[in-house]
Amino acid sequence: MSAADFDPLPPSLPGSNQNVTINASGPQFGAGFWSTTTGCLQPPCATLSIAPPITNPIVASTVFSWTTDCSHLNFSNGCASSSTYSFVLRASDDYCNAPAVSFGTYEVTILPLPSSITNVIDTVCDAYQAPDGSILDSSGTYTFYLSGQGNLCDSIVMLQLEVIKDSLIYSNPVDLTEALGQSASFSVQSLGGDNYQWQTDLGLGFQNLMDAGQYSGANSNTLTISSISTQNENQLLRCIVSSQACIDTSSVAFLTISGLDLNGYNLSSRVRIIPNPTSGNFRIEPFLEGQKSIQVIYAFGRLVEQGPWKEGFDFSHLNTGVYVIYLIFNNGGSIQRRLVVL
Repeated sequence: MSAADFDPLPPSLPGSNQNVTINASGPQFGAGFWSTTTGCLQPPCATLSIAPPITNPIVASTVFSWTTDCSHLNFSNGCASSSTYSFVLRASDDYCNAPAVSFGTYEVTILPLPSSITNVIDTVCDAYQAPDGSILDSSGTYTFYLSGQGNLCDSIVMLQLEVIKDSLIYSNPVDLTEALGQSASFSVQSLGGDNYQWQTDLGLGFQNLMDAGQYSGANSNTLTISSISTQNENQLLRCIVSSQACIDTSSVAFLTISGLDLNGYNLSSRVRIIPNPTSGNFRIEPFLEGQKSIQVIYAFGRLVEQGPWKEGFDFSHLNTGVYVIYLIFNNGGSIQRRLVVL
């Protein structure tokens, strides 16, 4: 900013050159015309290199400086728009008796950079931290207006969110009893499950199944076992369901075979655990003396007890829960029963 007057003074006055004086005003100037942090409407403030009033012969000048940012914009509903600030410069000389005076108004318009619009689609477990720092725990479509993101004065994030709470699986596979040579199908129902992996435990812990032999649908929500044989008796099955970062495991289902006999007994219909549920003491009827052993398996495949088959059992030391009792016979056959310990 500068002002000049090249007219000489009248011959009657001492000296030959007039003095020029500059004054400045405006609500966005900082305190003392030098502070960038105080004295203006919205810091950072504008400054002058030489604080007014500035008086010099012929020419007076100063340098205007202002570093603007997004705080100098207008915002409405989260969107930025331009804003204009005015600064006034007054220049005068010392010619007598009628000094010359001139005013200049300078306007600075702050323009926002173009807004960015980002579309986000996400699936998460339980909760999601939104771009503005808030926590979202329900599915839906959300819009966020963000100020000062990177080099932008405002940006818009459109979020399509699916929040999976608690578990993916809402329907677990159920126990099945089928005759030899028949087929059995086990199913799970899930919320947005992308991947399925069926597993089986035939006594060595749970192992992944694949589509081969009597198994089909090992990577779908329904597993089918065809041509059931005695090898499938007491087979444990479960399904691992995953979606994005979410993983859920179904409860264990059991496959038993109807019509298996031992010593004249139809075991699938005759063998019982009494009482069931139990506080820990129970007996198995009918008592088939001399048979090999029993095994007690927790619901997810962990062996917790093993011992001889006898008339009565005391498992009061077991934790409350659902257990599977395997009754193993001398001829290599076995059956299973579910036991509830209270």
